Amino acid sequence: MEILFDEQTIQKRISEMASEISAYYKRQEWYKYTMEPVHILCVMFGGLPFTTDLMKRLSIRFKYHWMRVSSYCGTTTSIRDPKILVKPRKRFLDDNILIVDDILESGKTIRTIKEHIKWPGQDIRTAVLLRKPDKISSGVRADFIGFDIPDKFVVGYGLDYKNRYRKKPYVAVWGEDESGSSES
Repeated sequence: MEILFDEQTIQKRISEMASEISAYYKRQEWYKYTMEPVHILCVMFGGLPFTTDLMKRLSIRFKYHWMRVSSYCGTTTSIRDPKILVKPRKRFLDDNILIVDDILESGKTIRTIKEHIKWPGQDIRTAVLLRKPDKISSGVRADFIGFDIPDKFVVGYGLDYKNRYRKKPYVAVWGEDESGSSES
């Protein structure tokens, strides 16, 4: 596997992103003049390592929520329309939300989530560790981006191939020669 970002590089960028995100919210009128928290919505399972490390470094008030959305069939090909498998327990009405996900490819997953939680007057922002700018086709954008990557299938740091490689502390390009490997 070709390592794109090692653990140290990922952690450094997450610290920078936490500063960017905290600064953004601290400038918002609603945040400055209320005690309302930012509602962080983690997209499970891939977004969990990124969300966990990001939350440790944020200097804002927040509450944590999660949901599961299926966008892959356990292979390197995404499905046509992502499906919400587990909805968040909270019903977001006037809440300000930060959606945190591992990767932005086509934009379909984030679009599906926004359609599910959107209410008038909300401020919904997105943070992604990785973005494939050449694949985004739905007009969805991320507000906070860790790294831009080429259109290659990647694993590690929450990203998986058939539920393998998710626990690796780095992000690497997965190759066909890894399919027989017993490493997870």
